[in-house]
Amino acid sequence: MFNSQRKSWFSNYLRSKDVFFIESPFQLICMQSFIKQNSFVFFRPTSESSRQQIIELMKYFTLENKFYFLLLFSNSKLGKLKDISFVCLLFLINASSNWHLGYFRAKVSKFILYFFPTKGLIYYDDGMATVNIVNEDLLLRYKNIRFRTIFYKSLNKFPRVEFNDVNAFDNITHYSTKYDNCNVFFGTKLVEGEFITLDEYTSFVNDSIHRFNVNLYLAHRDETDSKLDCIRELGIKVVKLELPIEIAIKIKLLTPKIMTGAVTSSLLTTKLLFGGDVYYYSVVNMTKRRKERLINTEKTFDENGVTKVSL
Repeated sequence: MFNSQRKSWFSNYLRSKDVFFIESPFQLICMQSFIKQNSFVFFRPTSESSRQQIIELMKYFTLENKFYFLLLFSNSKLGKLKDISFVCLLFLINASSNWHLGYFRAKVSKFILYFFPTKGLIYYDDGMATVNIVNEDLLLRYKNIRFRTIFYKSLNKFPRVEFNDVNAFDNITHYSTKYDNCNVFFGTKLVEGEFITLDEYTSFVNDSIHRFNVNLYLAHRDETDSKLDCIRELGIKVVKLELPIEIAIKIKLLTPKIMTGAVTSSLLTTKLLFGGDVYYYSVVNMTKRRKERLINTEKTFDENGVTKVSL
């Protein structure tokens, strides 16, 4: 998918001083205000649901004709490899531009840092990954990279970390409210990622129903249907939004009173952007390596006023 300038996209790419590589809807939210006229953007969604949300977000932000872009997407491993190789090749052709990336551990990022370790790169947030990456002292290893982050309060002691106020919401029109004054549980892929068991996860949801009167489960775009069926059996309404939660709240598609969940970045981002009563369930059973990352995540939640709940 190309924008209206598709016939001359390559020449436009060569003229672009700023190139953005975006793989998720939240990365687009974080980068949107930095994408200027004549920037070039590569969208490479990691799933079909991400692709659909990115297309919807471009409509909300009215971005289609403000910059040049390519939308690359394939479900096959070979297709994904071709897309990534294509972007890496184009980087070699136009390495002098300012490159903006949404995720430090993306394969395109790894390629650039391996072959061009002194290249100046600008990174943005992809959920809580930023917190763990910066805490791993990667800024000391790579002297020319910097982060623009919504989690600045927790990371401002590190060098080359800048505050991103995510003002992408300023011009979005409010819609009629569909879920008013609801108490919500934010879904996450902890079970799919084999961080915790389904039984432990459903115990969080069940407790939130009784403790906080939660009546709406907002499913993550990539949660499995079988898992969501288990959630429905608890007697709670399950909803899959077509937009990221942060945008849905901004346009007042839903107006939550209480927000709960396991350790998902959406809880923290909504707290930082909108305030309100936000709670998270502390996960106990994890592998040592994942537990170390969880400690950084929970510390960041605590520092920013997200309240811990234990069973």
